[in-house]
Amino acid sequence: MTEISQSKYREIINDFSKTIQERKLNGARPEKTVINFRNEKKDGIEREVYTVPIGCLRYRKYNGRILSDIKSYEANHGVLDESMQETQDIIRKFLERKDPENTKTLQKSIEHTGQQSPAIITCDGFLINGNRRKTVFDTLYKGVEIDG
Repeated sequence: MTEISQSKYREIINDFSKTIQERKLNGARPEKTVINFRNEKKDGIEREVYTVPIGCLRYRKYNGRILSDIKSYEANHGVLDESMQETQDIIRKFLERKDPENTKTLQKSIEHTGQQSPAIITCDGFLINGNRRKTVFDTLYKGVEIDG
């Protein structure tokens, strides 16, 4: 029997990672936070918070909110490559259609008070937590060149 498994580590896209390192800025408030990742929240491990241009961030296809949509799409159309703009557009459309009422509420909140909690990204800019916020920012700034 063949074991079905997936590496718990994904391959880092070096040029994306380099862009994040070059573009991130210190000084965001709060300067540190504990994130809900593996055991870090339970263990109280603090991470630095940076400001990163939204244009440097990318959607991850392994987002629990849209995973069933992604799997269905891939079964019918082939594997999606997250590093491709076409895939980013497909993921964004899935996110836009998923729970539009909560997305609209989030949009109004961001318009009124700005982003309240830091997004969580991989070292190469793929969102672990913050996909819907990126969708909202992309909607708010549609047609406006977002620094990236």
